[in-house]
Amino acid sequence: MVKIRIGTSKGLVTYENGIEMSCQYPGLNVTAFHNDFVAIAHKHWGAKLFRSGIPVSAPVFPQGSKTVSGQAANLRQIWHIKEGGEKYPNRLWIATEPGALFRSDDLGESWKIVEGLWNHPTRINGQHWFGAGKDLPFIHSIIVHPENNDCIYVSVSCAGIFKTMDSGLTWEIMNDGMRAEYLPNPKPVAGYDPHQVLMHPKHTNVLWQQNHCGVYRSTNGGAQWDELSKQYGFCIAIDDQEPDEAWIIPVENETSRIPTNRRLQVLRTRDSGISWEDTSNGLPKTPFYGIVLRNGLVKKGRFMAFGTTNGNVYCSDDKGKTWQCLTTNLTKVNYISF
Repeated sequence: MVKIRIGTSKGLVTYENGIEMSCQYPGLNVTAFHNDFVAIAHKHWGAKLFRSGIPVSAPVFPQGSKTVSGQAANLRQIWHIKEGGEKYPNRLWIATEPGALFRSDDLGESWKIVEGLWNHPTRINGQHWFGAGKDLPFIHSIIVHPENNDCIYVSVSCAGIFKTMDSGLTWEIMNDGMRAEYLPNPKPVAGYDPHQVLMHPKHTNVLWQQNHCGVYRSTNGGAQWDELSKQYGFCIAIDDQEPDEAWIIPVENETSRIPTNRRLQVLRTRDSGISWEDTSNGLPKTPFYGIVLRNGLVKKGRFMAFGTTNGNVYCSDDKGKTWQCLTTNLTKVNYISF
């Protein structure tokens, strides 16, 4: 079994070969991490950023910045940290709540808000960006195109998917084909809720999405989305070789937020969503109440792992055909990575 890092509401826990090796930031709510950068959401002191255990400067909103509700914009949470790619070895991206994207070109020594997205017309008009289970909209998924590092995708809940081809100067809306069934107009310009979006590492025109309103797939870089299923959930994983293969973990609905039929279940498609098979061998058969959040499922080669909101972690070394329980003793899992 490979090394697994698990960001929980009570620390960053590392397992190797099935054994807990360390717990960093004990008692603190770890919301995201990347290499030696770790983001914390402190109950009293707000969002903090650490590097190798040492506090470093977190992104700061420019003076006078306002949220969509007209309040002063202050950092509440860091949702995602992403490297800039081979072309920009010193670049980092951070996605936040309130919904903003920040960029560093000096490995986190300083941060600047990406004004092209912050000042996008769909956000400024105050009608198309809104919170999803939160008071304010937030950005949670960053994709850096592996072949063109100036091409970035971000996902906003709620607003939708935005793409830049010039490292953030200008942005294009990539919402065609999606539904927002919770709105009076289910086909707005923006207002969609993409829970997690992934790009295939080799077939880069193929993107997969677990949305509030179902599972979607695009074969043209997000220009058009095809609905594959109306299944609700938060997370999705895709195969690193086969562009037609993906895994989801169903949630009953947005109200109950428990597993469908109270059963912890993993579903896999190998034909781009035409059919789905149950690959839950080894998971609990008794009623289950925890779910898996948007960064709680990970796949690398044949290895897979996921963590639940009630602190259970399950692993597979055969692409999800069988699962083994790693632990049932953690708290809510926010983020997991190999």
